[in-house]
Amino acid sequence: MPVAAVHGKSAAVFLGGYDISTWLNDVDTAMARDAAESTGFQSPGGAKTFVEGYRSGTITAAGIWDGSANAIDAIIDANTDDVTNPVLVFPDGGRVSGAACALSSGPITKLERKSPIAGVNIIDFEAISSAETSPLLRGKGQSYVAFAANGNGTVIDFGADGPTNGGGDVIVQIDGTARNAGSVSVVIQLSPDNSTWATVATLACGFGAVAGQAFPQSVTMRRYVRAVVTVTGGATGNYLVTYGVARY
Repeated sequence: MPVAAVHGKSAAVFLGGYDISTWLNDVDTAMARDAAESTGFQSPGGAKTFVEGYRSGTITAAGIWDGSANAIDAIIDANTDDVTNPVLVFPDGGRVSGAACALSSGPITKLERKSPIAGVNIIDFEAISSAETSPLLRGKGQSYVAFAANGNGTVIDFGADGPTNGGGDVIVQIDGTARNAGSVSVVIQLSPDNSTWATVATLACGFGAVAGQAFPQSVTMRRYVRAVVTVTGGATGNYLVTYGVARY
C-alpha cells in the first residue's frame, strides 16, 4: 500500500490564542505510559507481566528566538503561569476540515533560550498536558477558517466510531487582529445525526485581540462537530478561527 507521506513544512502550532508556527521549525507530540512490572515466580510461559501506571503527554517545540513585541518570546513568557495552556498542533497545517490534530491542556514546564556562537538564537519549550483522563489527545479540527460575517464551519464527521461516553476535550483559538471593530463569538456544537445540535463550548474575542481556551468535556462526544460563528460590529478584516475536538 502506498505511503501517504506529508512534508512537515506546513505544520501549524497554536498556543493560548496565538499562532506561533512561523517562529518554529520543530514540534514533537509524545504520549508515555508507565508500565510497572508485576512478574512473580513461575510466571506462565516464562514471560514478564506488567500493570498500567500513570500516563503523561508532552508537546515540545523549538525554533527561532524573537524578542520583539508580540513575538514568540513574549507570547510564551506570558503563558508560563497558566496551568491550562491550550495547545493545538496540526502536522499538515490543518487547513482542510477534519484535519488530524493533537490537543494538550496544561502548564509550560520548560522554557530555554539558546545563543550558539555559530547560529541564530533559539527558543524551545515543553508543555505537559494535565488532562485527567487522557494526557495527550489525537483529534480532528481545522485551522485558519476566515469569518467576516455570521456563518457555520464545515461539519466534521468522526465516523461510526465517533460517539464515546467518556468525554473529551475541545480547544478553540481566535485571531481577531485583522478586524477593524466589533467582536466575535465561536460556538462548538456536537450532534448524533448532523441535524440536532448541542453546544459544548463558547469563546468570545474582540477586534484587535486573540483568545484561546480549552474546554474539557464530560458529556457524550457525538459523531458530528461544527463551529457556529457570530460576528458583531466591524466592516473590514476577518476573524481567523482554529479549533480541535477529541474524545477519550
